[in-house]
Amino acid sequence: MGDPNTGEIYEGMLRNEGDVPLSKEQAEFLRTLKSKDRIKRLREISQGLREAESVPTREMPRYKCHKEVWALKIANIQPPEGLKPTVAELEAILGGHGGSEVTLNPDGAALAITGAMITPAEEGYAPFHVSAEYMRKHRPSVGGYFIRYKDGYESYSPEKAFVEGYTKL
Repeated sequence: MGDPNTGEIYEGMLRNEGDVPLSKEQAEFLRTLKSKDRIKRLREISQGLREAESVPTREMPRYKCHKEVWALKIANIQPPEGLKPTVAELEAILGGHGGSEVTLNPDGAALAITGAMITPAEEGYAPFHVSAEYMRKHRPSVGGYFIRYKDGYESYSPEKAFVEGYTKL
């Protein structure tokens, strides 16, 4: 927490009405500043909090992920062979009806309409099809990870987030 009047950085509950909730990282950064600069920055943060409508008054609880998932790193994403969009799907692609976004691969294939074939980076795994809904919802990219949870739900994670959050069993 921080006091925008004195520049004091402290842990625990807010002490005064004008105090600013800070993450550990923010507090560590602010401690490196001179007192005058720290007060100025705390006042800027305080003003930003007042202007925001849904900012929590303190840091949200933190959680550590402990679930097991099945995942494959994505080496390639291509349209499925022999699958052609319907006339309605082509109209949606060309006319942008309904405001739906269209995901295109480098060759210009509309993967959010036809779905896609994902080729895993790991050897020994065959390419597999994902639905158009999966492509629209998750917008996967090469280098990220296709994920399947215990309950069968399929998702996507960018490489950095996945590597930071999961360890191979």
